Amino acid sequence: MQQLKQLWQKQWFKNAVFFSFLAIAFFTDLPRWIQVQYAEFGLEQRGKMEQVKQSPEVLNYDLRVEDVNGVVTPWNDWKGEPMLVTFWASWCIPCLAEFGSFAQLHEALPELQLRMINLEDRAAFQHYMKSPGELLPFYRQVTPLPPNINPSALPATYLIDAEGKLILKRNGAADWSDPTVIDQLRAYLENLSTCTSYHHTEEASSTATEKACRLPRCS
Repeated sequence: MQQLKQLWQKQWFKNAVFFSFLAIAFFTDLPRWIQVQYAEFGLEQRGKMEQVKQSPEVLNYDLRVEDVNGVVTPWNDWKGEPMLVTFWASWCIPCLAEFGSFAQLHEALPELQLRMINLEDRAAFQHYMKSPGELLPFYRQVTPLPPNINPSALPATYLIDAEGKLILKRNGAADWSDPTVIDQLRAYLENLSTCTSYHHTEEASSTATEKACRLPRCS
């Protein structure tokens, strides 16, 4: 300890410490990591999604995305299974703070496909993908977004059913591992499955089933 005090009295040592902190701040991702950890504590609990009126179809729009390997895919290729799509950017700390809870959501609801679509240029996307932190299905937007999906802020998340219709939406970060959120999404998935079965089975004419399809559950 005495030696450390003696070193601290030397100006060159103080300069070395100062420039070391500057190097960490400007040339590493440590400051962002600290911000992300802090933001995770502030994620909103019970952040339910809002039901979309009229449920517009969005997967018929010619939006193209590319994966981490640069392979471009039209997003209407994803039609046929319900999915949760979130739009994010690497500069958006709340976006990054959500990723851990998205991974937990995927474990709880593996039948719900996740699509994490980045809204930056390729250089920023590839830079972040060098150390993403979570193994999630990351993509990058290549062509303009559909008119019905125009996030005013990030992150923005949407539930799209198997037919490509927009069902639920949420603007802002949330804790996607919260049981209330998981229960809401599970209820919608069960309802969507019931409706799909109803519409594809001629003899299905249950009044209860018709009512469930007209009024998706939102618990």
